[in-house]
Amino acid sequence: MSKRFGAIQALQEVSLNIQPGEAVGLMGVNGAGKSTLLNCICGLMKPDSGAIELDGKDIVGVSPHRVSMMGVGRTFQVPRSFRGLTVLENLIVAPSREADREARADRAHEALKRVKLDRLASNYAWELSGGQQKLLELARLIMIWPNVVLFDEPFAGMHSDLCRMFIDELKEMLQQRVGILLVCHDPGTLYRLSSRIIVMHEGGILAEGSPDQIKADPKVVDAYLGTAH
Repeated sequence: MSKRFGAIQALQEVSLNIQPGEAVGLMGVNGAGKSTLLNCICGLMKPDSGAIELDGKDIVGVSPHRVSMMGVGRTFQVPRSFRGLTVLENLIVAPSREADREARADRAHEALKRVKLDRLASNYAWELSGGQQKLLELARLIMIWPNVVLFDEPFAGMHSDLCRMFIDELKEMLQQRVGILLVCHDPGTLYRLSSRIIVMHEGGILAEGSPDQIKADPKVVDAYLGTAH
């Protein structure tokens, strides 16, 4: 898949796959193309060329809402919520496979309980802390029963207790055979949570392999890890 913005080649023939129950880490410096890749996969952007297949079906050009309903979840580096709605209402209006409103409300309460936000169900979203906003995004993922989840810097700015809760839920998703693509600037976190790492550089894939292989790859050390490695 490739994507260009004017003179800037944001993605250059990027090819990857995610298997059910696999956590794939995605790393690279700012501007490497990570968020553009996630935006193309979830339907917010359309690639200039290439295909995006979900269970063998090409989803290029499908609306973000439909992509979500097909089982692709997405979180954002800066959480997105309806700040003027309550925490519970944010889930009820989110895409869901529950057609009945009462069933949606029951599922929303269950999702909030899983992320420990049930006591704040009647609070407005703008009252939540940054970490709680990310947990609200996580609850929205639970609402859609995703097959694949794209996490964009989920732990940035999070309190350690909330971070542990988020990681526990991520691990539970893996046990339920959810495929995960995880963007994180902290290599240590990616190494712990991912079975495979993809390193992006200037819109392309620089290296791919196990955490041990990536740590030992001189191209990655030069382009990303540097002397801090």
